[in-house]
Amino acid sequence: MSDNRKYYYLKLKESYFDDDAIVLLESMQDGMLYSNILLKLYLKSLKYGGTLQLDENIPYTAQMIATITRQQVGTFLGNLVGLNGNSFTDKISMQNMTANAWLFIVSVVLCMPVIPALKKKLESKNLYLATSVGQTVLNVAVFALSSILLVNATNNPFIYWQF
Repeated sequence: MSDNRKYYYLKLKESYFDDDAIVLLESMQDGMLYSNILLKLYLKSLKYGGTLQLDENIPYTAQMIATITRQQVGTFLGNLVGLNGNSFTDKISMQNMTANAWLFIVSVVLCMPVIPALKKKLESKNLYLATSVGQTVLNVAVFALSSILLVNATNNPFIYWQF
């Protein structure tokens, strides 16, 4: 008898449940539930290359994720944002925020029209070469910094595929 179902395999290291992040997750109130939801979402993401999608064109909504994990949407969303008895931040997240505060400050400053104002000032002084060279250097520096931060980050999205 032929089986027409597709099977997807999730390869986990033998020490997956001994990992500090999983141990901390499971130690939280309802932590075993969160661990179960995490594994369900991992399995659901395998079909479309790591994205949570119902099919090629429809991504899962919060309501759909709550349904497939057999949780109420309020419970599911509350758990994501720190409600339901769990704190929104902990020592690890506060340490990460403090360590990356400079990145937040630089992002806010660069969201303002600082670069166009600087460019306009340099062009008014007939420093066109400095403007174009400065733009190129800035773009290369931002690219290099982004690459360094992504590679060195322990919580980047690519790490979860390195079971």
